[in-house]
Amino acid sequence: MDTVTNDDKQWIETSSGNRIHKTCQIKGSNRITIQRNTTIDTNSTISVINQDNTITIGKFCFISNNVTLKSSSNSVKIGSYTLIDSGSKLQNCRSIGNRVRIGKNCVIGKGCIIHDCCSIEDNVRIPANYTIPPFSLVKYISNHHNHDEVESLNFEIAELDESFKKIHETSVKNMVLLGEEWY
Repeated sequence: MDTVTNDDKQWIETSSGNRIHKTCQIKGSNRITIQRNTTIDTNSTISVINQDNTITIGKFCFISNNVTLKSSSNSVKIGSYTLIDSGSKLQNCRSIGNRVRIGKNCVIGKGCIIHDCCSIEDNVRIPANYTIPPFSLVKYISNHHNHDEVESLNFEIAELDESFKKIHETSVKNMVLLGEEWY
């Protein structure tokens, strides 16, 4: 991987346009593939613990600050144009589709599959082996009392309009390339 450090010395930039903040922890880097134009923000951790597993991150993804993405029991695939917002934890999930938004402080449990074109609101906890269908809006239920257990549901699912696909893709590209704020 060819790397250059930009002027402010806080980011490592690859020849394929990826930007990784120097405060990030990348463990098992020889088993992690990051396609082009992806940003990994401050204090995030991406780790592959088991030698047989991999993590693949698609193009034009934005992984915000303090995100944890861990693969210890299976390989993980993150699709293109995906935003993972600050403080979220992906704990051995199977796959996150293309054009997915995961809100702040979410927990995605072991073996989960989130299909293409989904939006998950802040603070949602998806339990192990749960599947979210395509074009789903996963809404946080605020009156839920047990926020510490990922096995307990604190959400409901509604359908997203197909226009989400293009709007989301454009917004993530603008975030990655232009540094614009999330829509």
